[in-house]
Amino acid sequence: MPPSSTLTPPLLLKLQPEDFFKFAELGSFDCLFTDLMDSGDVLSQLNALEHITQLALTGIQGLEFVEQRGIMSWLQNTFSSGDPFAQFLLPGAIKCFGVLCASNPTKIISKYQNLLTFIYENLSSPDTSIRCLCVETLAFISSRSDALKELYKHPDSLKESTEKIGQMVASHAEDEQTKSKILVAVATMFLHDPADVELSMICEKLFHHLSSEPVRFLMDLAKQPFLAIRYGALKLFCNVSKFSWVEQDMALCAGFLEYLLDRKTESEKEGRELKYHVVKNLAISNTAGENLGMGFHNKILAYAKEGPFYSEGQVAVTYQREN
Repeated sequence: MPPSSTLTPPLLLKLQPEDFFKFAELGSFDCLFTDLMDSGDVLSQLNALEHITQLALTGIQGLEFVEQRGIMSWLQNTFSSGDPFAQFLLPGAIKCFGVLCASNPTKIISKYQNLLTFIYENLSSPDTSIRCLCVETLAFISSRSDALKELYKHPDSLKESTEKIGQMVASHAEDEQTKSKILVAVATMFLHDPADVELSMICEKLFHHLSSEPVRFLMDLAKQPFLAIRYGALKLFCNVSKFSWVEQDMALCAGFLEYLLDRKTESEKEGRELKYHVVKNLAISNTAGENLGMGFHNKILAYAKEGPFYSEGQVAVTYQREN
């Protein structure tokens, strides 16, 4: 690979350690940091920031290099700047910090808690786009197993942030598009292996921080006429339904199991498939029979066997044809 000062993000990701040091020694990356820190052109700065983020993802040597070149100080200055022009850089800076946290959580999260505090605090930003971006960034970080464990070393911060997110979804002040984006983002926070006891415990706590009655809360959202919100709630149900701890919550929520077994609630393909995903998770669970009761569990098993698009009408037509 020949030296170049205009490496694209895909090429940066392919750098081998020995190539990386050759490029660094030749000063091939210098222009990126010059554009980011000294250019008055926002588009040039955002472009440089994208490349630098990709550079950090080349491995530990890439992360250390961008640290040494002052990227973390630049992020700190951008987060704390009152300059109106800096606000144009803020979304890119937030995304960059999220990627760095997710790629090397043990180092970045523990070392740069002050930057993480900015993400937590701006869940209450008066700017809707920044609020939503901070939720998405926190969810992206939390979707990585090691990163979630690292975040949970400060449980109070994670608890308060999750409560804020639940309040945002419940708020009448948030528009439907924002709520749906938040729900989809939050669903990724529960993408973890239920067999990992520590992660399962953290996920259980996060789920209960969303609302005092999270199953009721999500069921009410899943009954709304706005499809994006319905599907966001169902996607969250899909990801939490693989954890055995949610089964008792489902059983104790009046009307939930009846809602889940009612095929008439969804008429569109995506909605039927999402609901079926929840049912299928419960059908293969080793604990659902005990937690849901055998009566409901048998109905869950039948639903799972019939598939997402089964209807009583199909049975009637088949019976008439046979006769």
